[in-house]
Amino acid sequence: MLPSQNLMVPVEYQPKDDFENNRQLNVIASAILLDESLVKRWKENEYTEICSDTNNLVISGALLILFPPSPPSGWLYPTADDVKFCLTKLIELGFKLDDKSLVDALQMFENKLDIYGDIFWNVFTAIRSGKSNFSFLFGLFKEPSRGLKKSLFLNFLKSRRVSIKG
Repeated sequence: MLPSQNLMVPVEYQPKDDFENNRQLNVIASAILLDESLVKRWKENEYTEICSDTNNLVISGALLILFPPSPPSGWLYPTADDVKFCLTKLIELGFKLDDKSLVDALQMFENKLDIYGDIFWNVFTAIRSGKSNFSFLFGLFKEPSRGLKKSLFLNFLKSRRVSIKG
């Protein structure tokens, strides 16, 4: 008989507000990006909030896959069509390119808006049915917790002729 061994106890990430913990949601979002059929299976098993619970994490994760922070050598920028195809597949599953996910994406790539900004803008306006009124983005300046480099972001919005009045 073997000497008693310490059994590994799974790490539990206790939710802070009786909802899923962010770490667990990140794992779920990563799994969805690897196997989109999980969404259908969870919905079949009555987890109908899967898309709303992980929406921003999945959208952000997809964009990080398309635009890696440290691209490998020889990496080529995805085209607007590539990005639109990827996001459209997620939208068809039930995810949304809503205001919050749009803001999160622009903030995540704030330092690279001069490089990726045109792609994002063209894809976001195409997916959102040509909606080019993004004046709500100016509300970000009222959220100091976002820590935006206001000049970069403001220049990007001005170059897209976004008006404060909408």
